[in-house]
Amino acid sequence: MKNIFYIIFSLLILNGCKTIEKPLYIHGSYKTEKSISSNQVNSKVYKLKKYQDYEFEEKFRSIVESSYIKTQSKYNSNFLYKINPQGAVYSFSDVEIVCIVSSKVFQSVASEICNDFFKNLDMEYEKMKGEIK
Repeated sequence: MKNIFYIIFSLLILNGCKTIEKPLYIHGSYKTEKSISSNQVNSKVYKLKKYQDYEFEEKFRSIVESSYIKTQSKYNSNFLYKINPQGAVYSFSDVEIVCIVSSKVFQSVASEICNDFFKNLDMEYEKMKGEIK
């Protein structure tokens, strides 16, 4: 009876052990690393506060979202963004914003879309920089 229990237990454990692709949060949905590999990617790192400040982080997230909306409405193209925490001590002290454009879009247009997105974001970020201490 014990042997059957151990066999069943072992099978349950082995069945539960699967390799999992790391999910990424990409504007409004979760995607896997493989699903964005064929897309054109451009990124930029922004410095935020060295300590946790939810209000400031939410304000930054909202300027990223508004920059996305401005760019999306201008180009009406398959375009997403992703926020990656990069800070060593506090993960959101530095954040990488990744611009992801569909591989179906010409590279020159994809570059123009990302440049416009980061230009909009940079203008808003410059206004917020006075709050960073």
